[in-house]
This record gives sequence, structure tokens and C-alpha cells, in this order.
Amino acid sequence: MLSMLPGFKKENVILDYDNTIIEAEKADARMTYIKEREYYPGVGMIGKYIVYVENRNGNSTAHVLQHETIERATFPLQ
Repeated sequence: MLSMLPGFKKENVILDYDNTIIEAEKADARMTYIKEREYYPGVGMIGKYIVYVENRNGNSTAHVLQHETIERATFPLQ
């Protein structure tokens, strides 16, 4: 994916990872730790480009299994 983005070199990449809350009224949205029905995906960005998204259990806090999500997000970079 990086080879398709302008200005990226494989050895000069910083992945910014964060979990973000997306409000949802759908039946499969889970109750989050802040007691709202939401999706809670992990998102990886390089610069202004979103390069990875992984859905997570809505009632998990941000640190739960975060290292495994980051490993999956960076696997193609290794």
C-alpha cells in the first residue's frame, strides 16, 4: 500500500495508531466503556493517510490487545 502513496519510503515511516469511537445505532454495535452503543475501531495513519482499520470489541478499553492490533497493522512494513 505504501508504494502506491506519494512520498513514502519504507524505511522512513511513522505509524500513528489510535482507537476511535464511532457512534452507532445498529444492533451489532457494542456498549463501550463510556456506556454508549458504538463501534471502537483501531486506526493506523501515516501522515494524513489512513492505512489500517480494524474493528474492535466496543466494550474494550484502548489498551486491550493493542499490541496485537499494531503488529497486524505493521506486518506488511516489516
